[in-house]
Amino acid sequence: MPKGPIVPESIKVEIARIYLEAQDKGEYLSGKEVRERLRKFLGKRERLPGLRKVQEVLAAVRKSQPALKEQDAPWSLGVCDRIGIPADATKDLLDIWVWSIVVGYKFSIREAKWVARLRNVIALNLGKEDLRRLHYYAAFYASRQRAAEALDLDPEYTEPLDAEIAFWGENGALTTALRTGVIEGSYRGISHESITVPKDKLDDMTKRPYLSLTLEPGGYVEAKLGLKWRKSLPTEADKMYALWLRAFSETTKWHKIPLQKRNELADRLYNEFANMTIEERIEKTLSGKGQWEPSQELLTDVGYTSNSK
Repeated sequence: MPKGPIVPESIKVEIARIYLEAQDKGEYLSGKEVRERLRKFLGKRERLPGLRKVQEVLAAVRKSQPALKEQDAPWSLGVCDRIGIPADATKDLLDIWVWSIVVGYKFSIREAKWVARLRNVIALNLGKEDLRRLHYYAAFYASRQRAAEALDLDPEYTEPLDAEIAFWGENGALTTALRTGVIEGSYRGISHESITVPKDKLDDMTKRPYLSLTLEPGGYVEAKLGLKWRKSLPTEADKMYALWLRAFSETTKWHKIPLQKRNELADRLYNEFANMTIEERIEKTLSGKGQWEPSQELLTDVGYTSNSK
C-alpha cells in the first residue's frame, strides 16, 4: 500500500510548532485542527500533508515533550551565568520580562538565549532599538528550535530564518535565493505573519489586531481577550491598564458579561487612565489613595474585589 508523499522536515517542524504554541496558550489541538492551521500558514506555497501524516508528527511530539522542560522553563536573571547569557543583554531581557509578566506571557530560557543572540543585529537592521520586534524574532527562532528538538531533528538548522535577517530589506534577492535553491525552503520563515498592526486596523479601532508580540501591553491583552483595540497609553499607564484589564478578566463575573459590555468596561478603564492629569496623579500618590487604582464604581460593575480571582 503506498505511503503517500514524503513530508519535508521543514513542514514537520511547522506542524510541531503550531501544536506546541497552541498548547502554551492552553489549547490542545486535534490533528485536524493543526492541519487546518498549517493550511493557512502554507497557503499555496507547499503541498499540504494528509491528516494521517500530521497525526504521526503529533504523536512524536507528544512522546518527546518531557525532555524539553528545562529550556522552556521561565527565564529569570539568576540563570544567566549558568546558560551563558552575557551581562550586556540584561537591560533588554529585563524589559522583555516586564512586558511578559504584565500581559501574562511565559518568557522562556530558550527565548532569552535568542534575544541575547539577535539583539545587536536586529537593532542595526532597524536603525533603532525595538524590543517588541526583537522579542518577536527571538520567539520565532525559539519556537521552531523547540519544534525541531521535539521531532529529534537538527535544532541548529536555522537557515531560512537566518536569511530573513541577513537579507533585511532585500526581498527580491531573498526570493531569488529561495527560488533558485541557494537557500533551502520555499516560504518565508518569519514574515509570513504580520509583525506590525496593519494600517486598516489602525484606522478602525473596532477591529482587533493580530495577537502579536510586537503589540504594546494594552493592545496585546485586548487582542487576547477578544476586545477592540485602543490607542496605546503612555508607557506606565499602558502597563497598568493591561494589568487591571487582566485582573478584570479573571473575575467570576467577567465571562458572564456580553462582549459589548466588556468593551464598554474596558473603555471606562482606559478613559480613567487616559484622562488623569499629572496633577491628579501626584495628588492621588501623596494622599495614599493609589496612583492607578480604578474608580470604585468601575470595580463594583466588573465584580472585582481583592478575593475575586
